[in-house]
Amino acid sequence: MPAVRTAEWINLFFFCLLGGLALLLPLQRTKRIAVLSIGTLGAGLVLAAQFLGRFLSPLTASVVRDWLPAPMILLAYHQGGCFFSHPMKRLQSGLQEFDRRLFAFLERSLGMNEVPGLVRAYFEIAYFFCYPLVPMGVGVLYVTHMRGHADEYWAIVLPPAYLCYAMIPFLPTLPPWALDRGRTAAGGGDGVRAANFFILRHLSIKANTFPSAHVAASIAAALALLQFVPFAGFIFLWIAISIAISTVTGRYHYALDAVAGAALAAATFAVTRLL
Repeated sequence: MPAVRTAEWINLFFFCLLGGLALLLPLQRTKRIAVLSIGTLGAGLVLAAQFLGRFLSPLTASVVRDWLPAPMILLAYHQGGCFFSHPMKRLQSGLQEFDRRLFAFLERSLGMNEVPGLVRAYFEIAYFFCYPLVPMGVGVLYVTHMRGHADEYWAIVLPPAYLCYAMIPFLPTLPPWALDRGRTAAGGGDGVRAANFFILRHLSIKANTFPSAHVAASIAAALALLQFVPFAGFIFLWIAISIAISTVTGRYHYALDAVAGAALAAATFAVTRLL
């Protein structure tokens, strides 16, 4: 039996934590079953990975375990989404009001009512990268012959993302795009924005994460790479910052979601460095 990796312990803890919350918090029966089913599947896959060496070569088994946390993030995301039923109106209104004041201030300061088309296109493309950016970080480690740091990479990326998912039962809100229907729900005429909204409508949990898990995971991935491959880390940090801005300008998240997500990533990174 190989040693259980840090990232695997994190996954096991999270899936069991949300399973426990499903038993303690008031939840519809179907959603409770979904939470427990997803948790069982996730934990089962993590435990099954410990036995891969019996059927695969040691190298192949290790490679599978390097990449396994990527689909685990998706399972954790949907497990957390099962807890959403209705928004916390007071929190949601506060997030909306902060955005309204922020946009009004920026319009007065910049002297423009609309963002230029090329700038909008750039940030829509940046937002699209919130999906592949985290696994791309593992790819960078492979290309630079540093795959031995894959577990350390995931140990930095997973905690802030999972903390965001764990907040859904306690800080539930709808995303801005679901509320600003007249301005954002159609997805606009831009192809990339249309693709982003297709993903949101068909693959997302249609609930907001506060803090933003997209921002938290992206920033954490960049900070992790700064340790191992600094040049790539700076490129990832630029993309992660662009993702953070795009979540707000594209109305995918509230401004405070993005700020809190970045702060959470930085805080958890500092803690992991101390440990």
